[in-house]
Order: sequence, then C-alpha cells, then structure tokens
Amino acid sequence: MLRCQSQYSYAADAETYLTTPFINFAGKPNSKLDFWINYNCESGYDGAYIQYSLDNVNWNVLGTYLDVNGTNWYNVPSLFGSTISSTGWSGTSGGWQHITYKLGFYNFNGPVKFRFAFEADNIIEYDGFSIDNFNVYQTPSTDVELTEIASPQL
Repeated sequence: MLRCQSQYSYAADAETYLTTPFINFAGKPNSKLDFWINYNCESGYDGAYIQYSLDNVNWNVLGTYLDVNGTNWYNVPSLFGSTISSTGWSGTSGGWQHITYKLGFYNFNGPVKFRFAFEADNIIEYDGFSIDNFNVYQTPSTDVELTEIASPQL
C-alpha cells in the first residue's frame, strides 16, 4: 500500500509519484487495471490521477472524467492544484473504493509504464491518498451470453 502523506497531512504544494516497472502488453489486447483507493484531500484542488508512458519520458493522463472504460473512475473534471489541471480523484472517498479500467481502447502492444500522481496546492492539506492491490490482468476476449433456458419450461 502507498500512502501519500507525512505524519499528519501531506505537504503544501505536494507532487508525488508512484511508478510501475514496464509492463509488456504484446499479445494482450483485453487488459484491465484493477486496484483500490482511499483518499481525503481538498476537493477540486488536491488529488490524484494515473498517467501512462511508452518511453518513460512522455506521460499522458489515462482516461477522462467519468470514463465509460472505468469503474469509479475520476470523480472531478479538473484538479485546480495540479500542474497540468488534470481530471482525477479528489475530495473524500468515504473509505476504500474498488477501481477498474479497461485498457483495450489504448491498443497497447508493447511495454507501458503507469504512474499514480498526487498533487496539491499550497492552501489546505488533509490526510492524503492511498493505493492498494494494484493489478493488471487480461480479460477474456468473448463474453458469455444466455441464449436459452431449457428447464424448467414456462
């Protein structure tokens, strides 16, 4: 588990990153991110988001506000304390939230790094942002569909 905070609260103007190693997506078109988050930060100003990189130099924000590829994905359209005014998670989660994101739209076909970014402005600081059980896995390429109920007959 990662917790972006000091003993009492995160620092003013905090800018913290947690970066994965390169993950190879070659031949894995239906991959999905799966993790848990818990946060308490200044709503709309301080918060977290995920970025991805193909080269460990250029970073792009993963997904958009209320993205249909995600479950519990970004709850604010813009973090005003962020250096890039990114969408993200901000405010109070009310406990641990299960987050998923389908990566198929990105069509990754090689090594990719992800990083959690937490940023804050210099005015109000709260507890921070926690991440746990980060996983990347491949989902089946086909879904199961009910086509007939054989018994009991209606």
